[in-house]
Amino acid sequence: MSDLNKVLVIGNLTRDPKITNFTSGSKVVDFSLATHRKFKNKEGTEQEETTFVDCCAYGKTAENIDKYFEKGRPIFVEGRLKLDSWETTEGAKRSKLKIIVNNFSFIDKKKESLDLEPVGTEFSDNGNDFDKLEI
Repeated sequence: MSDLNKVLVIGNLTRDPKITNFTSGSKVVDFSLATHRKFKNKEGTEQEETTFVDCCAYGKTAENIDKYFEKGRPIFVEGRLKLDSWETTEGAKRSKLKIIVNNFSFIDKKKESLDLEPVGTEFSDNGNDFDKLEI
Protein backbone atom coordinates (compact mmCIF):
# COMPACT_ATOMS: atom_id res chain seq x y z
CA MET A 1 0.00 0.00 0.00
CA SER A 2 1.27 3.49 -0.85
CA ASP A 3 1.54 6.29 1.67
CA LEU A 4 0.20 9.79 1.15
CA ASN A 5 1.50 12.87 2.95
CA LYS A 6 -0.36 15.89 1.58
CA VAL A 7 -1.83 18.83 3.47
CA LEU A 8 -4.10 21.64 2.24
CA VAL A 9 -4.73 24.51 4.67
CA ILE A 10 -6.31 27.95 4.44
CA GLY A 11 -5.58 30.30 7.31
CA ASN A 12 -4.32 33.69 8.42
CA LEU A 13 -0.70 34.37 9.29
CA THR A 14 -0.30 34.79 13.05
CA ARG A 15 2.96 36.74 12.67
CA ASP A 16 5.09 38.23 9.91
CA PRO A 17 7.12 35.63 7.99
CA LYS A 18 10.75 35.31 9.09
CA ILE A 19 13.19 34.61 6.26
CA THR A 20 16.69 33.23 6.76
CA ASN A 21 19.38 33.52 4.09
CA PHE A 22 22.19 30.99 4.24
CA THR A 23 25.73 31.47 2.96
CA SER A 24 25.05 28.79 0.33
CA GLY A 25 22.39 31.11 -1.15
CA SER A 26 19.51 28.96 0.11
CA LYS A 27 16.51 30.67 1.71
CA VAL A 28 13.95 29.40 4.19
CA VAL A 29 10.92 31.23 5.57
CA ASP A 30 9.10 30.30 8.76
CA PHE A 31 5.55 31.42 9.55
CA SER A 32 2.47 30.25 11.43
CA LEU A 33 -1.17 30.01 10.41
CA ALA A 34 -4.37 30.11 12.41
CA THR A 35 -7.26 28.17 10.93
CA HIS A 36 -10.80 28.20 12.37
CA ARG A 37 -13.57 25.63 12.49
CA LYS A 38 -17.16 26.26 13.56
CA PHE A 39 -19.33 23.40 14.71
CA LYS A 40 -22.25 22.55 16.98
CA ASN A 41 -21.64 20.48 20.09
CA LYS A 42 -24.00 17.70 21.25
CA GLU A 43 -26.19 20.25 23.02
CA GLY A 44 -26.58 22.20 19.75
CA THR A 45 -24.51 25.18 20.90
CA GLU A 46 -22.29 26.70 18.24
CA GLN A 47 -18.59 26.36 19.06
CA GLU A 48 -15.44 27.68 17.42
CA GLU A 49 -12.06 26.00 17.45
CA THR A 50 -8.78 27.57 16.34
CA THR A 51 -5.77 25.50 15.32
CA PHE A 52 -2.30 27.00 15.00
CA VAL A 53 0.06 25.44 12.47
CA ASP A 54 3.77 26.15 11.95
CA CYS A 55 4.94 26.22 8.34
CA CYS A 56 8.17 26.66 6.41
CA ALA A 57 9.04 27.06 2.74
CA TYR A 58 12.29 27.09 0.78
CA GLY A 59 13.83 28.79 -2.24
CA LYS A 60 11.68 30.99 -4.47
CA THR A 61 8.55 29.98 -2.56
CA ALA A 62 10.18 31.33 0.62
CA GLU A 63 11.11 34.61 -1.10
CA ASN A 64 7.56 35.15 -2.40
CA ILE A 65 5.86 34.39 0.92
CA ASP A 66 8.25 36.79 2.66
CA LYS A 67 7.64 39.46 0.02
CA TYR A 68 3.84 39.34 -0.23
CA PHE A 69 2.55 38.20 3.17
CA GLU A 70 2.30 39.74 6.64
CA LYS A 71 0.56 39.04 9.91
CA GLY A 72 -3.21 38.68 9.45
CA ARG A 73 -3.16 38.05 5.69
CA PRO A 74 -4.93 34.89 4.48
CA ILE A 75 -3.06 32.26 2.48
CA PHE A 76 -3.79 28.86 0.97
CA VAL A 77 -0.88 26.43 1.41
CA GLU A 78 -0.26 22.98 0.02
CA GLY A 79 2.51 20.81 1.35
CA ARG A 80 3.47 17.85 3.47
CA LEU A 81 3.77 17.15 7.17
CA LYS A 82 7.20 16.81 8.77
CA LEU A 83 7.97 15.84 12.36
CA ASP A 84 11.03 17.51 13.91
CA SER A 85 12.41 15.86 17.04
CA TRP A 86 15.12 17.07 19.40
CA GLU A 87 16.38 16.82 22.94
CA THR A 88 16.61 19.83 25.25
CA THR A 89 19.74 20.65 27.22
CA GLU A 90 17.94 19.17 30.25
CA GLY A 91 17.51 15.88 28.37
CA ALA A 92 13.76 16.16 27.71
CA LYS A 93 12.59 14.88 24.34
CA ARG A 94 10.55 17.32 22.25
CA SER A 95 8.84 17.08 18.88
CA LYS A 96 6.93 19.44 16.63
CA LEU A 97 4.78 18.79 13.58
CA LYS A 98 4.94 21.39 10.79
CA ILE A 99 3.96 21.86 7.17
CA ILE A 100 6.67 21.99 4.52
CA VAL A 101 5.02 24.28 1.94
CA ASN A 102 5.37 23.23 -1.71
CA ASN A 103 2.75 25.58 -3.20
CA PHE A 104 0.74 28.56 -2.06
CA SER A 105 -1.99 30.78 -3.45
CA PHE A 106 -3.23 34.28 -2.75
CA ILE A 107 -6.85 34.16 -1.59
CA ASP A 108 -7.52 37.85 -1.05
CA LYS A 109 -7.46 40.88 -3.33
CA LYS A 110 -4.67 42.88 -1.71
CA LYS A 111 -3.26 45.48 -4.09
CA GLU A 112 0.37 44.28 -4.01
CA SER A 113 -0.57 40.80 -5.22
CA LEU A 114 -2.67 42.26 -8.04
CA ASP A 115 0.17 44.51 -9.24
CA LEU A 116 2.48 41.61 -10.03
CA GLU A 117 0.48 38.42 -9.96
CA PRO A 118 -3.22 37.70 -10.54
CA VAL A 119 -5.27 36.57 -7.53
CA GLY A 120 -5.07 32.82 -7.17
CA THR A 121 -1.59 32.58 -8.65
CA GLU A 122 0.14 29.53 -7.35
CA PHE A 123 3.82 29.38 -6.52
CA SER A 124 5.62 26.06 -6.37
CA ASP A 125 9.01 24.70 -5.44
CA ASN A 126 8.71 22.36 -8.46
CA GLY A 127 8.94 19.25 -6.32
CA ASN A 128 12.45 19.94 -5.01
CA ASP A 129 13.45 17.78 -2.08
CA PHE A 130 14.51 20.35 0.50
CA ASP A 131 15.30 17.74 3.14
CA LYS A 132 18.63 17.38 1.32
CA LEU A 133 19.23 21.12 0.99
CA GLU A 134 22.73 22.33 1.89
CA ILE A 135 22.50 25.12 4.40
